[in-house]
Amino acid sequence: MQADYSLFDIIQSGASVLAIAISLFAIRQTIHNEKKAERKAEIAEMERQKAEDIKLLLGEKETVGFAAVKLMHEGLPRSTEDRKLTISAIINACLFEGSDRARAVLFYVIEHNKKKYQGEFKSELEKIKLVISTMSKYVFEKKELDLSSAETRLGAVEKIINKEAT
Repeated sequence: MQADYSLFDIIQSGASVLAIAISLFAIRQTIHNEKKAERKAEIAEMERQKAEDIKLLLGEKETVGFAAVKLMHEGLPRSTEDRKLTISAIINACLFEGSDRARAVLFYVIEHNKKKYQGEFKSELEKIKLVISTMSKYVFEKKELDLSSAETRLGAVEKIINKEAT
């Protein structure tokens, strides 16, 4: 028994197979695009969260305290770029923050991480010292700019960064 296929039957079968292949490719692309969009959304959320964490360190004392406690439990970011930004924000928060309790938690975060990231802490400390010394050369009146509390607080941060634990 031999099947008699016409050219039309062969073309129709080929078109059906091609339509199925195109449909499968389209489904695969849709799934790929959805995964890509989900990954982009995840990255955007992580970036938003990083920015929020830095913002918390430079906010009101309650948010600074919360951010410090969060860092105490979660540790510093693994990414060098994010960690440097966080270390800079921590040191700046130590200068800006009036709450001794919030600063104490920030000092603990510095002390707990300084051995592993000594160079990064020292580098960021030097940058902030440069900012203060640069402003000192202008001889502002006290009511224009009073750097004495910043210098005092910076000295405390420097003690934590440079002193070996006993």
